[in-house]
Amino acid sequence: MTTLVSHLSALSAFAATAFTLSLGAQAQSLPPLPEAIKSAGVLKAGVRCDQPPYGYKDETGKFAGVETEMAIQIAAWAFGSPDKIELTCVTAENRIPQLAGKKVDILIATLGVTPERARVIDFSKPDKWIPADIRPFYVDAFTKPKPNAR
Repeated sequence: MTTLVSHLSALSAFAATAFTLSLGAQAQSLPPLPEAIKSAGVLKAGVRCDQPPYGYKDETGKFAGVETEMAIQIAAWAFGSPDKIELTCVTAENRIPQLAGKKVDILIATLGVTPERARVIDFSKPDKWIPADIRPFYVDAFTKPKPNAR
């Protein structure tokens, strides 16, 4: 059985690599997808639904925004189809509990790294996609294993 530590490390590596690749590179250059996500056949991503243009629901109720597009692209790289995504609306109050409770595999949201949060979840490196003076720091967050997890 794959340990939680290796699952999280693999997912973190997969997401971090996915964000840095061009569309042409695709799966040949990506690390292996964690087995639990691979066997589920879908990536469960938490994105905000109340912060346009980052993450929101459009006038038809569909998820939209940069965070949504990032999640869809990761699913396309992971499974070969942008349809292999299950999006969940997360808010500032519920996003970490959603992740820690395994309701989502990954959070794609502006989320400051604090010592308190770092005790509970792991972060990827910030994604810098807009100018530094107005840039929110995008990080992917992953559940952190308990100290005695195997």
